Amino acid sequence: MGGIKVSKKVILYIIGGVIFLMMYSVAMLQTGIVIGRATAKAQAESREITVKPHYIVKEYEGAIRVFTEGSDAPMRVLNISIENLRQSDREKFIDGIRLETLEDVTQLEEDFSS
Repeated sequence: MGGIKVSKKVILYIIGGVIFLMMYSVAMLQTGIVIGRATAKAQAESREITVKPHYIVKEYEGAIRVFTEGSDAPMRVLNISIENLRQSDREKFIDGIRLETLEDVTQLEEDFSS
């Protein structure tokens, strides 16, 4: 029987090619895992970002009250007398003043309660 003769050089090329493909596959798999983890981490972090409430300070039932944005129920009454305000300031409170933090609300109260 006259079987096929394969040189050692060809066998080494085949083995080298197989090893290269295996290493390349492992590298791509690891890269995919790293990218997948980074994507999953970014998605988890974006879910963790909470929207901080804003506050609306406005005249309501004769008093200056603080509302959490989107709420119809006041959360606090401020020590600001609407009768002592200038007309332009009254109009601002009637329209509602949007503030970012409760510290801003406290500062506004201090500015107008004197």
